[in-house]
Amino acid sequence: MAERSEREHEVAARLDSTRARLDSLKSEAAVLGNKVNSATTAKIAELEVEKDSAQVRFERLHQTGKEKWDEARTSFANLLDSLDVRIDQARHNLRRPSKS
Repeated sequence: MAERSEREHEVAARLDSTRARLDSLKSEAAVLGNKVNSATTAKIAELEVEKDSAQVRFERLHQTGKEKWDEARTSFANLLDSLDVRIDQARHNLRRPSKS
């Protein structure tokens, strides 16, 4: 049980890190204001929805039985990996000079 608790703390820290990355991206976009194109704004909104979905899945992870917990944790980690990649892509697009 101690190992599961430790893993839950690791997963929570990972989710916090993803949240912070998205918050940083949103702050960066806010600073740029009107310079952010509509596609990037839409992508950031989509990432926000996915982050909220990840939060719900994290809460469900706590309720997962012992026999399915490792599988659920791995699936959740994959979700966060994918979300982090898309946050990085959005950040790259945000920093790219817009074409006039």
